[in-house]
Amino acid sequence: MLNNAAEVYVPEFWWDEELRLLKAASVDANKLWKTAGKPRHGSVYNARQSSRKRYRAVLRDKQAMETQSNDVHRGVY
Repeated sequence: MLNNAAEVYVPEFWWDEELRLLKAASVDANKLWKTAGKPRHGSVYNARQSSRKRYRAVLRDKQAMETQSNDVHRGVY
């Protein structure tokens, strides 16, 4: 029920296939990192950090673009 309400009232124009794939990769890398015993360095750790960094950067960029787009539509500069 809450998901339906969110879909109706909270537009998520910026959420797309690219973000879905990046999030899935980040989740998978995090699971692998946990399975490996949560190492603080090494290839598993580096893969997790890289995946998280890519996902978060694209997420921030898309959210910022949406905010800028909304500001232009509302006449806020």
